[in-house]
Amino acid sequence: MLHNLAPALALDGMIAGCLVFARRFAALGQRGWVAASVAAAVAVAVLTCWPDLDGISVRLVLASAIQFGFVAALAAYLGASLRASTPVAARIQPTTSRW
Repeated sequence: MLHNLAPALALDGMIAGCLVFARRFAALGQRGWVAASVAAAVAVAVLTCWPDLDGISVRLVLASAIQFGFVAALAAYLGASLRASTPVAARIQPTTSRW
């Protein structure tokens, strides 16, 4: 029973996370990321809430791929923006010399 409940909870949490990021990006005025966040949330909701049980495994795989693709794109974007805002001197690692 718990095994059947876990994917629903995980996907609902991911949908909520997408909507939280959509609100944050809307406050920042980044309409492209708002659209991507809402589109990912809606696509996953439609795929997982479809009433027909035929092909549910394929729909769950697609929903997971959409969610993890969104998370990967978001991580790449946030990592790049963090690197861009960090001064170059702070990114240079001091090297130790044996001499």
